[in-house]
Amino acid sequence: MPDVQSVCTNQNVCKNVYNSTSRQFYREYWGLTQVPDDIPADALRVYLRGNLISTIPAGAFQHLQQCAFLTLNFNRISSLDAGMFNKLTALRHLGIHGLQLSVIPLGTFGGLRLLENLEIQYMKISSITSGTFADQHNLNYLNAAHNQLKALRADMFENLVLLQQLLLDSNNISTIELGTFANLRSLERLLLNHNKLTSLHPDVFNGLVSLQTLYLHMNFLVTLAPTTFRNIVGPITLSLCHPTENPNVFWDCSTLCWLKQKEQQGYILWLILGLSGRRRLPYAPRCAFLVQWDTLQCPSPSKSLFFQE
Repeated sequence: MPDVQSVCTNQNVCKNVYNSTSRQFYREYWGLTQVPDDIPADALRVYLRGNLISTIPAGAFQHLQQCAFLTLNFNRISSLDAGMFNKLTALRHLGIHGLQLSVIPLGTFGGLRLLENLEIQYMKISSITSGTFADQHNLNYLNAAHNQLKALRADMFENLVLLQQLLLDSNNISTIELGTFANLRSLERLLLNHNKLTSLHPDVFNGLVSLQTLYLHMNFLVTLAPTTFRNIVGPITLSLCHPTENPNVFWDCSTLCWLKQKEQQGYILWLILGLSGRRRLPYAPRCAFLVQWDTLQCPSPSKSLFFQE
């Protein structure tokens, strides 16, 4: 978790300013221990990041029915009550990352039907209950990285039909249930790197017809089925192995000629690590038996230019 300053020391920065034109309420890094009771009812943006707030009383935000942007991240809040934000019916961005939460109660985001961006990263969440995002049909960005998620279920994200970015990196994910991504037809960017995946169902990415970026590096995968990307129109930027770190495992590249062909056809674009003064390195598979991905010998690619097999 990033270091944050808990008490504001710069009086110019700390000065309480509520601009009636921009309608922004700004009290970040003040050392506040409770939610201020003087937030104007017409505030559009409320910044409370980096304080010492540990609890949020019932009704603390109920008067903020015009608020579109709220940040509570990096406080000391260890629990949230269901319905805490349900009066914030105009809210489009909610940042609660870096809190001390291990559970998000069902109903926490109830009523937030206009929400577009939700940040719940850098916490200790180990599971997400079915229905947590029941009202978030307009959500297009969800960041749940750097938590303790162990498994992804088919009912976790089923209502997020407009979601474009889903960040799940740096968790403990070892299993992904078939159907988890089935309804995410708008998803363009999916980050699953730095997890504990050992295998993927051949149809796990079914439904991701808009996918453009997929990160899978720093897992324990050794191969992918030829049908893994069959419903993805492509091209996609892909990462399978970090080019400068010692691999946890080596890939069985003899099973990946289909992937090599997709690369040659231009439908796989590797994520590139650019190092100053050194050549650019792709996040391509690190092959076993001293085989180099660049020189992997495979049959000539077919004339088909589609992922569908």
